[in-house]
Amino acid sequence: MFPILFVSCIIAFLATYMIIKKFIVFFRNIGLVGQDMNKKEKPVVAEMGGVPVAFGFMIAVLIFIGSEIFTYGNTGYKVLFPSLLTLLLIVFIYMLDDLTAILRTKEVKKGFAKKQGFRQRHKFLFPIIAAIPVMSANIGTSTMNFPLFGEVNLGIFYPLVIVPLGILGASNAVNMLAGINGVEAGVGLVSIISISLFAYINSGLVAASFGFIFSASLIAFLIFNWSPARIFPGDSLTYMIGTMIALIAIIGNIEKFALFIFLLWFIELALKLRSKLKAESFGKVNARGYLVRPYKKIYSLTHIFMDGKTTEQAIVAKIILMQAIVCIAAFAIFL
Repeated sequence: MFPILFVSCIIAFLATYMIIKKFIVFFRNIGLVGQDMNKKEKPVVAEMGGVPVAFGFMIAVLIFIGSEIFTYGNTGYKVLFPSLLTLLLIVFIYMLDDLTAILRTKEVKKGFAKKQGFRQRHKFLFPIIAAIPVMSANIGTSTMNFPLFGEVNLGIFYPLVIVPLGILGASNAVNMLAGINGVEAGVGLVSIISISLFAYINSGLVAASFGFIFSASLIAFLIFNWSPARIFPGDSLTYMIGTMIALIAIIGNIEKFALFIFLLWFIELALKLRSKLKAESFGKVNARGYLVRPYKKIYSLTHIFMDGKTTEQAIVAKIILMQAIVCIAAFAIFL
């Protein structure tokens, strides 16, 4: 397993890196771009980063699954095929959302470019459609351990309710903490590496392999997404990251660990609810090039560090560090 996994991670990184380079040029040429609102000059940047990441990841993970099956006869990895279909559906659905948003971008107050994609209620519920392949394949273990009640077999309730709710919640949560270069991919990378490592420690080799290969693709993306970004993730990648975390938790039967590492996203939701989910996470740029809060109140974790003295890179680094601390705490609690 390990030599094949190592080679597959290298393939994922290299394939994603090369594909992104091509797609940046392609997207710019056909006008699939957006403005970087955290820069003085508001540069135009390629959008829909989830598409090239999906290409690179799929190439690597299919090579990995095929190699495991034909080399070692590990048919257990076939469980990843419905998971891959769910990821592809997520990317396809939110690629359309990204396209709609790019074509319907409107200027609004305070100089923000407001993206008008799918209606919010539709956008929120679409992950349930994408979850159908995983639900149909009955992936995961229906027996869960609850405080006070101990182990409870949820039976058909698990694939029909818990699985779609997990994918729905995780994908929408990751999409909330977005808007500055590197934050979505950076926080997502720390989370996926952590949950993959936890799955591996708990003998969830299939789930761990799935996550490690995706992490390699995400590292390649982060190279191009770190400030100053050359490509944005778009909803196609943010929803993909959230879905990946949910899938690793379901396949590896480590839902409690996954729920805990969403702590920052729960805080982000609470902050966004203060604005009735209307506030943006990005900021305004002052004369020195630092970010300033665009509102009087704090409506996002990103706003906490927008004091007019901190660079965009430093803000993202602090949020990534916060997520790393949350993940370390999760290891301490659940190991």
